[in-house]
Amino acid sequence: MTSNIRLISPSELESLIVQAVNQAFNAYVYIRNKDDALNSSPELMGTAQAAVFLNISEATLYKYTSMRLIPFKKRSQKLYFSKKDLLQWLEVGPNPL
Repeated sequence: MTSNIRLISPSELESLIVQAVNQAFNAYVYIRNKDDALNSSPELMGTAQAAVFLNISEATLYKYTSMRLIPFKKRSQKLYFSKKDLLQWLEVGPNPL
């Protein structure tokens, strides 16, 4: 079996560490922004935004709309969700299958 040991200079090691820290920071920012959907969501959302806002998959969101379990509006074959209506729906308690 061949060993893949590679010697690197201190500046290369520093560069690798900076790259790893930047990747970790970007992942953290992405997750934090996703978790902060309640505060950053617009008043009117499409399916992708509404799914993130509700922390459910888009497939589940489509299932809820097809069963009329969740408030939505449809215009030109596109679904829209009001932030206010979704918050009210959450307070009452969603009634999934």
